[in-house]
This record gives sequence, structure tokens and C-alpha cells, in this order.
Amino acid sequence: MRVIAAQGPVRLSLRSIEQGRTEIASLTVGVSQPAGAASVWQLRIESRFDAQGVVRELGRLDTSPPSWGQPPTKIVAIATVPGTVDWFVQVERSYVDRSGGVVLPEDDSIEIDLSANQDCGEPGLFVPQAAAQAVGARYRYQAGALPAGASQVLLAAGTSVQTIQAYQIGTGGQIRIGLGALLPLPPNGSVQFGPQGTLLGPGVVSFSAFPVGGGGYLIETLA
Repeated sequence: MRVIAAQGPVRLSLRSIEQGRTEIASLTVGVSQPAGAASVWQLRIESRFDAQGVVRELGRLDTSPPSWGQPPTKIVAIATVPGTVDWFVQVERSYVDRSGGVVLPEDDSIEIDLSANQDCGEPGLFVPQAAAQAVGARYRYQAGALPAGASQVLLAAGTSVQTIQAYQIGTGGQIRIGLGALLPLPPNGSVQFGPQGTLLGPGVVSFSAFPVGGGGYLIETLA
């Protein structure tokens, strides 16, 4: 899809239902600019989970334009989040590098290609070196369904947990983070905790007494 700078921020999507799938675990983002183009574009990449339609940001990146010696057409990001139903990419021109010479009008547009990647790599946002630069924090997510009864989710060593969210379909479900107290979930509802980096792996998040309808969880960590 072609994005023009004058449009301002444009939000593109790749939806599983349009691909005949139930989920799209991995996304590849490609861009194409005119040869010699000097515009730098910022992309914000988000994933939507089936669990109550929650949308989370993986990270942001600035593209490297052809005027910096980069190919006009290239892959700038590969994002992997198991359990993702839909992907969203917000595109906006960040700035124009006028140090390389004349800036042409066609520099103010970019072609964006979003494609489902069949081979899932390590969860997170991968930005190829030189093709683009990550801006700010990048995040990883663990998400999945919770069966009736008791279950656990393991937090890997070195994990810096930002938020933990869980929901249940029915009543009676409880959650315990590490060695903390058992906390009840609201009937047919969800609860979210925000350790914001104060909880570090390795660790365990435990779920107990979940109803027959089960539920789901979403854990956000820093990459």
C-alpha cells in the first residue's frame, strides 16, 4: 500500500480472517521508496490478541532511506508473537534528510508491504541492522488460553515483566504471581497487574480454580 506524507499517520492492517487463518504468529514488513529518496519514515508495530481484543505495541522503528546508501526496497522488520490474530502498522514520515542533495516530490511517499511469515522466529521485534533503527523500548508477549482447573506459565530467566493480564469465562478463577497471595478474578471478567519491571524472571504465574469455560492470559515483557 502506498502512503503519502501529506496524509499524516496511516494505520495499515493484516488480519487473520482475510488470510483464511485463526492467527498470524509472525509478520514481515517490507518498504519501497524511489531511488535516492531522503525521507525517513517511522513505523509503529502492534499486535491484537484474541483475548478480549487486546492490542499491544511491540515497538517502533525509523527506516533508513536510499539517500543513506540503502536499497530502495528492503525488509525493515520481522515481528513474532504467537497468538496474534491481527497486525497493525502505523506509518508516518519522521523527517527528510536534506543533507544529501535535492529532495524530489516523490520522496514524500513510501510503499508498505505486510505479509504473513510462515517461519516463526524468536518472539519479539527484529529490526535488520542498517535497514532501520529501533526507536525506544521493544516488547515481547506471552499469550494463550487457560483450561479449566489449575495451570502455570513460566517466566524465563532475565525476563522483565511489565504487565500481566488474565480473564475467565465464568467464576471462581484465581491468579498468583510468584510467591504472592492468591487473587480472585472478577466473574466473567479480567484483571491486569503492572509490575513495570519490578518482577524479574525466572518465575511462575499460577492460575487455579478456573471455571469450565476457561480463560486466557497475556504477559508483556521488555525485549
